[in-house]
Amino acid sequence: MARRWKLAAIVAAAGVALYALVGFFAVPRLVQWQVPRIAAAELQRQGSVGEVRFNPFTLRLVADQLALAESDGRPLAAIERLVVQADWRSPFQRAWILRELHVEAPTVRVAVDADGGSNIARLLETVQRHAQPAKDGEPKAMPRFVARDIVLTRGRVDVDDRQTGYAEQVTPIELRLNRLSTLPQDVEGHDFSADIASGGRVLWRGTASLNPVLAQGEVVLESVRLRPPGAYLRKLMQDVVTDGTISAKLPYQVAVEGGRVQARIADAAVTIDGLQAARAQAREPFAGLQRLELAGLSGDLAGRSLSVDAVRGRGGQLVMHRDSHGEIDLATLATSKDGPPDGDASTEPASPWKLAIRQVQLEDIRLRAMDASVQPPTTWQIDRLGLALAADAAQGPNGGAKTQLRELNLRAEGVSVSQGEARPVRIDRLTLADGNVDLASRHVQVGRLAAEGGRIRVVRDAQGAIDLQRIVNPEAASARKKAGADWKVQAHQLAVSGLAVEVEDQALDLRTELQDVSFRAQDASTDPAKPLAFEAGLRLRDGGQFAVKGQAVPAVPSVAADVQVRALPLALAQPVLQRYLHLKLAGGTVSVQGRLEAKGGGNAPVVQFAGDGEVAGLRLLESGDKPFASWRLLAAKGIKASLNGVDIPELRLVGSDASVTIQADRTINATHLLVKDRSPVVKTAARQDGPAAAAGAPSSKPFPVRIGVLRFQDSQLKFTDLSLTPPFSALIHKLDGTITGLSTQRGTRCQLALDGTVDAFGQARIRGALNPFEPQANTDVSVVFRNIDMVSQSPYAMKFAGYRIDAGKMSLDLRYQVHERELVGDHKIVIDQLTLGEKVESPDATRLPVKLAVSILKDAQGRIDLGLPVRGSLQDPEFDYGALIWKALTSVVAKILSAPFRALAGGSDDQKLESIAFDAGSAQLLPPEREKLARVAEVMTKRDQFKVSVPAGYAQENDAAALRARAVNRELARRAGQPAAAQETGNPPDLGDSRMQAALRELYAQRFGDAELDKAKQAAQNAPPSAAATGTDSSGGAQQKKLSVYQQFRRAMRGEPQVTDTGGFYGDLLKRLEKEQALPPDALARLGQERADAVVQALAQAGVPSARLTTAAPTAVEVEQDMVPLKLGLDVT
Repeated sequence: MARRWKLAAIVAAAGVALYALVGFFAVPRLVQWQVPRIAAAELQRQGSVGEVRFNPFTLRLVADQLALAESDGRPLAAIERLVVQADWRSPFQRAWILRELHVEAPTVRVAVDADGGSNIARLLETVQRHAQPAKDGEPKAMPRFVARDIVLTRGRVDVDDRQTGYAEQVTPIELRLNRLSTLPQDVEGHDFSADIASGGRVLWRGTASLNPVLAQGEVVLESVRLRPPGAYLRKLMQDVVTDGTISAKLPYQVAVEGGRVQARIADAAVTIDGLQAARAQAREPFAGLQRLELAGLSGDLAGRSLSVDAVRGRGGQLVMHRDSHGEIDLATLATSKDGPPDGDASTEPASPWKLAIRQVQLEDIRLRAMDASVQPPTTWQIDRLGLALAADAAQGPNGGAKTQLRELNLRAEGVSVSQGEARPVRIDRLTLADGNVDLASRHVQVGRLAAEGGRIRVVRDAQGAIDLQRIVNPEAASARKKAGADWKVQAHQLAVSGLAVEVEDQALDLRTELQDVSFRAQDASTDPAKPLAFEAGLRLRDGGQFAVKGQAVPAVPSVAADVQVRALPLALAQPVLQRYLHLKLAGGTVSVQGRLEAKGGGNAPVVQFAGDGEVAGLRLLESGDKPFASWRLLAAKGIKASLNGVDIPELRLVGSDASVTIQADRTINATHLLVKDRSPVVKTAARQDGPAAAAGAPSSKPFPVRIGVLRFQDSQLKFTDLSLTPPFSALIHKLDGTITGLSTQRGTRCQLALDGTVDAFGQARIRGALNPFEPQANTDVSVVFRNIDMVSQSPYAMKFAGYRIDAGKMSLDLRYQVHERELVGDHKIVIDQLTLGEKVESPDATRLPVKLAVSILKDAQGRIDLGLPVRGSLQDPEFDYGALIWKALTSVVAKILSAPFRALAGGSDDQKLESIAFDAGSAQLLPPEREKLARVAEVMTKRDQFKVSVPAGYAQENDAAALRARAVNRELARRAGQPAAAQETGNPPDLGDSRMQAALRELYAQRFGDAELDKAKQAAQNAPPSAAATGTDSSGGAQQKKLSVYQQFRRAMRGEPQVTDTGGFYGDLLKRLEKEQALPPDALARLGQERADAVVQALAQAGVPSARLTTAAPTAVEVEQDMVPLKLGLDVT
């Protein structure tokens, strides 16, 4: 028995020894031998292991320097030390039980090739090929496995992605699992941590069960940089995340039930700081956000729902571009344009995803959009954007999304539109409140949309184009409209306040600024049939306010509104006014208050206005800033205006000051205010001749305007009639009266009844009837002035005459009658005891002797009585003045001052007694001029109050040329040996006389030299032959006549050119001699004095006393009909 126990002990000891020997020595060698073999056979990779230690009694295995490499030797994975301790209970529990699993310093290298393949994917593919397939119809059972105390320390993952250019190292990685089991209902906890080399840390804490598959816990990201993973976005997007860090807390639950994965996250939180995204090779990021927070993030994979309690972002920017083809860069971020792959038709469709965001809040976001599809390119910008909303989204049955935005509130500051250096639009604040948007139904509801502050600049160029139209591409807007159904927008309230609008119209040269522009509308809608209640107001920089309140229906279209305009400056209309009238609006405001109704559609639009209006403080200036008209107030009550006419019951004019001037041609000054139309069509029409053209009726009826009563109060009128001589001017003040029945309708006449005061005791009265819009049809107006003091009431006449008026009274009866374009005027002017005073120095005064005209006009009683009848046809541009023309010779002052001698002598127009004409270079009186002087002397002997002045006149060019020619002719006559009498006359020489020809050659050579004479000969020989020197052959051609030998010899001996006709040669010699003949410096003055002496001598011989004859200093005069005139002067002694 003892022996048996001893044998058993020996066998047991031997077995233990053998077990120990195998465990301590064989197992390590086996591991070192099998690792490379299995790696090569199963993984087709290179495997290696360093020192291996195994304790068969504790079942603890320690292996150092494990490594797995690619077949070409590139490293794939490595473990610095692996510690595995098995549990002896494994056979009894029918499971692999590990009491300890420690992995120290593991390293994994992930390499992605340029074509997208990776070393890990190829390794898994190799493993799958060598895996044992499951038996048909039997699911492969999960191996029973339990591991405790699982620890991974100092782990490292190296990533080298050549496809995206991404390289990263994640280290150290720490993982601790208390228990990992595939046994049923076996749950244990675990911890995982990893530091990322580029920044950040990953923590993972939780519990997990492999049978059933169940896990829950929390993943924590701490400041993980987004830039390295952003490289992988290039597979989906053309742009990449260039910067930013993410921190997150993600509680999770994962379970597998019935082959379905159920995963949930609850109350997760994500924070992203410094997010930036930029296109490849871009200098600046196109998007950025200082911080983005997601709070209360929950999701259910089985329920396909995702909810977020709050999304908060601040301090960001977004930049968008639209190219010249209309493509937006943000729409091209995705590189793949292929849609999702078609699913299996037999597969049951999954339930739709649902997204709910309870609150989105963005603050301090900057937006900028550049649009190159318009010219010049436009930039839209928002400096600061704040946004708050809630969102719900659900996937539709057809794959589309149903998205609703609720509680939308937006605040944008610094909204602007720029084009180059110009910024035509700037809005300080744009706010939207209580908005709801349904993207699926394209429906928008807004509680309030408001714009506050800012400036808009609107420019209309000379061609009528508005610059703001260029900031929007009309083709792109039309394409967007056709792309889908129209959006339906409803806004409970629209508001604009504090806006300034700068307006420039280059076509009208108009510039102004609208300030404090405000607008409010209630229940605005894109439905054009829905009425819109609105209210608007503004004021102008130059003064004035505008307000309107009413309702509009765009579908009709129609508008009905109360309009109020207060003190609007009329100067704004100056650019328009100057296109039609030569007037300047120097002052004045317009105010209007009433009801405006307009309705379009159909062929007969309706526009009606009923209300009151007034124009206050009007001042109109003519050219030279001369006052034309003004008034304190023009008020109209009960105005009714429409497209069919205007009716004003009463128009009241208070404190008006107007100027009415009848020009010398009997036109009124107002007619000269019209800007002439220089278009060719108008000019052609104006040249049409004949009564029919002048009398033709207008092609259209005038716009109907009716004013019941035009009432004048405390007005004044400056009346000037320059058609009378002397011109009459008077200021009528305290003008009161009425014009009734004023109308533009043809055939109607208004009645004039106006009375005023001229000076203290003068009277003015206007009576009659006319149609001011068609005065040539039927006019009968009389203007009467009585007891007008010329001293105080005619400053213009004094200025014109150049003398003060010491005394005088004037009365006028002016009668204008026009019937069927025939004018009949009967004017009477009576001036009593007109006495001229001292001479007045005035730049506008005439230089003619006014006292002379007054002396001629006065009768024996000192009265000047002028009757001026005027008759003629308005269709004829030249009137038949009748007696007016003849009587004007003795009564019209202007003509008397222009021809006093003719007036005194009673001569006709063609008898210019005051002009005595002389031949050029001569002081000899011609017989007709002697006759004139005889008539002047006859008048002077009868009117001893007059005296005559004679100028010593000469014509600078004509007299000098005549004197030079006469001097040359005298010298030639002397050299030719002519008698002394012929030499003194200085008559033109006979160029055919040989002696005169010799004298010419001699004088020419003496003054200019023989060389100049030879040049003149050569020039004559080279000149084309004259008609006399040519003949005609049988063919009709011209031939040069040839000189005979004798003629050539004779020409040479006499020093003449070899030409048949020497007349041109001698003529040229004579012209140069006359041109360069010198004259004494006082030759012209002496000639003028000789002429004056001849006139004085003739008048003295005719009986005019020498005391009443004077001569003036020599002076140059203008030639008249090749004669040199001397203008006689007449004055009062």
